[in-house]
Amino acid sequence: MDARASSLEATATPQEDKTPVYSPGQVKAGTFLGGPLVGIYFLYRTFKGMGQEASASKTLTGGLIFVIALAALLPFLPSRFPNIVIPLAYALIAESVAKRFQLKKPEILGSDRYRLVSNWRVAAQTLAGLIIFLIVIFGEVFLILSIRGRT
Repeated sequence: MDARASSLEATATPQEDKTPVYSPGQVKAGTFLGGPLVGIYFLYRTFKGMGQEASASKTLTGGLIFVIALAALLPFLPSRFPNIVIPLAYALIAESVAKRFQLKKPEILGSDRYRLVSNWRVAAQTLAGLIIFLIVIFGEVFLILSIRGRT
């Protein structure tokens, strides 16, 4: 090993010491496949990792209001409403927030401070978020049906 390589190793930040953040692509994919709770979580964790506490708090508050409004709206959509429209819309909105206010993938990869969350972790968190979102939606549908006296 030459002197230059050893000096690079000495100054490079180990991956474990870097703050994990999500790329806009991971935010979009996780949100589309896992639901809006996943998008809120990914955006929130990235803002926190970047030290933007106020933005993280706004994301959490605004996101939870959005989820409540969405859950209230879903039962009243027409039966022929295209299923893909809503998930696509909130995934694109989440990606847009990530692109505008957070780090892009090349910036994360080139950073000494941040590292990209692994895609395996993104997949596991997306699956967990999807399960939670489905429980919330099915719980709401069951509640509405029982109030209407159909169960």
